[in-house]
Amino acid sequence: MGKHRLRTSPRESGAEDLVLPIFVSWNGTLQSANVRQHQLVEEIKEFLMCGEEVPAGHMHLVYNGRLVDPGMRAADLDLREGCVLHLVLNESPFRGRKLYVRDLGNQGVVRSVSCSQDFTIRELKEEIACLPDSPAVDQQRIAFAGRELEDDYTLREYNIQKPSVLLLLR
Repeated sequence: MGKHRLRTSPRESGAEDLVLPIFVSWNGTLQSANVRQHQLVEEIKEFLMCGEEVPAGHMHLVYNGRLVDPGMRAADLDLREGCVLHLVLNESPFRGRKLYVRDLGNQGVVRSVSCSQDFTIRELKEEIACLPDSPAVDQQRIAFAGRELEDDYTLREYNIQKPSVLLLLR
């Protein structure tokens, strides 16, 4: 993996908005950056480089513990001089998130399943059913945090985030 470095935007002539020196944290490094108040978060992401070129759509920024909407402007975030934005890289927006499923009926084997937070539990069961030696959808019961999950709710509604381990009950 290449060395991480941050590229900041060129100074725009005639811009009246404030330039804020901030930091961006990822992979254990802290890099400085200059951000203009009027810049969209999406524009800020375009200036970030992580070793190889990483498309802006694969980058997510977190500030004050919240995922930042790419359509927001820096001024909307109420950034302060010296604050830290955390950069999270998503391997592929098409594959979704990896969750782990421990199959209690198959000697506790742990398998990974890729899905988005908007998957319903039913859709998650369909993904699991595609794995070798997995039970059919109607024979699966999924549990998380001590409770059985209902088919019509999404992973987001249950606040299941990666890297979580779900239990497959038979």
